[in-house]
Amino acid sequence: MLTRVFKAMILNSATYAEVADDNEATIDAAFLIIIYILAATIPNAVNATFSWVMIALTIPLALIEWLVFAGLTCVFAERLFHGEGTLPGNYRAMGFSVSPGIFYLLAAIPTAGICISGLLSLYIFVANIIAARAAMKVGTVGAIVSVLLASTVAGILLGCLAVPLILILGPENLINNLEQFR
Repeated sequence: MLTRVFKAMILNSATYAEVADDNEATIDAAFLIIIYILAATIPNAVNATFSWVMIALTIPLALIEWLVFAGLTCVFAERLFHGEGTLPGNYRAMGFSVSPGIFYLLAAIPTAGICISGLLSLYIFVANIIAARAAMKVGTVGAIVSVLLASTVAGILLGCLAVPLILILGPENLINNLEQFR
């Protein structure tokens, strides 16, 4: 697995295609999503802008977001660009595409953290495109459009799920209720 993770980090297209075809790599992809979300949220907890309870809640949300995003990417690639990949294969490729996210731990570095986070987000976006291109067997334009559409729709859908919770509880009450579980 580590060899594949390293190759995914250096944006090796063949690795994304290989992972997409390997039915045994699904658990590895889910594990990488969890590592990614922990690396992205721990610096916030260290800087006291996030509680550990919030971090625990982000894990299932990140897994849901992965499934929605990869599923939508697959749908857009198939319908708009005649992609020939499979949904499970796209799940695996997208899971490996966030492997550079481990470096979000560096976001805890004062001042430099913002630059690191921005560059890393762009890098992962490019990895998503390469993964979609390899897993769905579409061209670069098809992969870019599919990833952009999927991220937009997934963001709207997941945002619509979060808004009612915040409106019902109110931002302060939501945080206070979560703090009770500490």
